[in-house]
Amino acid sequence: MTPALRPSPALEWRFALSEELLVKGFIALTPFMIFVAVQCVHAQTMLYSVRLQDYGYVRNNAHFNKVEPDSALTKKIGIDGSGRVYVGFSVRGEPKLHERGEASNIFRVLSVNPLKQRVERTLDFPTQSMKRVGVYVTTTDALLVAANDRLQLLGESGTATATYDAPPILSKYVNTWIVEQSPSGKTLLFRPDDHTLSFISTESLSPIARCKLTDPRNDYDTFNDSMMVKVYQIDYAPSNELVKAELCGTSERLWYLGGQLYYPFFLDETTLLETEFTPSPGWDIAVQKTDGKILWTDRMPGPFEIVSYGGFFTSARDGSRFAITVNEIHRGNSALMINSKIVSVSVVIYDARTGEKKGQVKFQKPNSFIGYELALSPTGDMLAILKDDMLEVWKVQEGGPGLSALQ
Repeated sequence: MTPALRPSPALEWRFALSEELLVKGFIALTPFMIFVAVQCVHAQTMLYSVRLQDYGYVRNNAHFNKVEPDSALTKKIGIDGSGRVYVGFSVRGEPKLHERGEASNIFRVLSVNPLKQRVERTLDFPTQSMKRVGVYVTTTDALLVAANDRLQLLGESGTATATYDAPPILSKYVNTWIVEQSPSGKTLLFRPDDHTLSFISTESLSPIARCKLTDPRNDYDTFNDSMMVKVYQIDYAPSNELVKAELCGTSERLWYLGGQLYYPFFLDETTLLETEFTPSPGWDIAVQKTDGKILWTDRMPGPFEIVSYGGFFTSARDGSRFAITVNEIHRGNSALMINSKIVSVSVVIYDARTGEKKGQVKFQKPNSFIGYELALSPTGDMLAILKDDMLEVWKVQEGGPGLSALQ
């Protein structure tokens, strides 16, 4: 993708599903350069995989609620401190219930123990919407589920100990419905429409801050437990600035970017991951403190490009590691009308503090990027990948020199 201002959250998820935006030109490497680039990596171990269709998963459901957002950005997988993986998906409901206006579909959540290689528990949540659903893990390893326009904090028995009701969606022209979690897991951002932001404590579902957006500078690209950050294009000049604000506060300039653009992601309270710079400063990825200090940078080899959308990125709760999705592109030929295409996909795990690549999981391009998602365990030693209706759980190996180049 040619970097530009980060799209609004409503468009961001739609773009994430567009293969056209994921496939772009690249600088060709000579065979010698390719040979040099191929180096040893940590061997990753797959702990367990689950085929969701065996548990009732359906990709499409003809009995959607008539009122659905154009795009919904939510999490479908999470990992707690004990290594238990939660994955949520849609199950076909009863058409008769839908006709009566009742919750006609099911959002099913599996509790997976990859070390014992088994699904330990199944939880079902009735819901009209098949999009406005999600799974989150709190800092105390409690499960938080979004279903039927309600956030539910679950106890050990699986029953709700606290709830937060979303306002009803009255118009079929709603553009977006978003539930995002801060890097620490303490704060939930609930966005039921294009203009309303609600920040909620994941420990109690009590409100922290709520506001209506009237100034685009006060919107966000990324947030943590205390602030929001956005790359903002200055109206009166062809230049940009990184602005910050307290949650639902008034923005102020963090620093001036000039003509540069990139995608920011918070890793913790004071650290930002930044990807895909335009124009390129000589690197494709950087980790920078909010005081402006750059900790490290990295450059992708020629045929590889970072995907900076939605579920294609994840970070550990303790801020020690993050994982990004990288596409390997086979260059086309416009004169011969041959399109570029994705030939493989890699998930690369970085040490956030040093920039060392801790490991890589490489696979063929999924049949569809719809539903593709990543999750890291709280300490970054376990990676979950959701793709093509399959949940894969990998152990991130320790030791050795790390991954010095993509394969």
